[in-house]
Amino acid sequence: MTEASTTPQAPSSGVDLARQALAAARASARQRGDRPSGSRKAHRARTTRQPDGREPIGFAALLANLVIDRAWELPAAGGSLVDEWPTVVTDLTGHVALAGYDPDTGELAVRPASAPYATAVRLRTRHLIDAANQVMRSATAVRTIRILPPGTAPAPAVPHQADTPRTATTTVPAHPV
Repeated sequence: MTEASTTPQAPSSGVDLARQALAAARASARQRGDRPSGSRKAHRARTTRQPDGREPIGFAALLANLVIDRAWELPAAGGSLVDEWPTVVTDLTGHVALAGYDPDTGELAVRPASAPYATAVRLRTRHLIDAANQVMRSATAVRTIRILPPGTAPAPAVPHQADTPRTATTTVPAHPV
């Protein structure tokens, strides 16, 4: 019969070489007292609460706490609508004024300069509601439009030079005040 040799054989393939290297690494780790790297236990990040109440919180909660602590008031929901009103009414800009907005009911009050502009607003109600909601970035911010009795629409912020005569005593500011 054949005798078993006591000398280690040379690895016949790369797989055998890798197995031998892994076995040698595990043996040396056991001698050092290290834990094997391939353990199946999940490592969880531990969050510890500080005794003084300092614990990690989300950014939204941080901002909410800051607003409450400092007694800040958030801007009104209709603030952007006032700024963007000319883009909502497009060609009716000087003839239909924004009179008010009620965020609780979603009602937008407008004051046309005359009866024909009131009719134009009635005809474009759906378009104006959609444009206002797009400006306010909400699908339901404006639900209805209330048309007030016709009156004078506010003058533009900077009067045209042809509309106001310049005299020595009247000065027209270059920028709105």
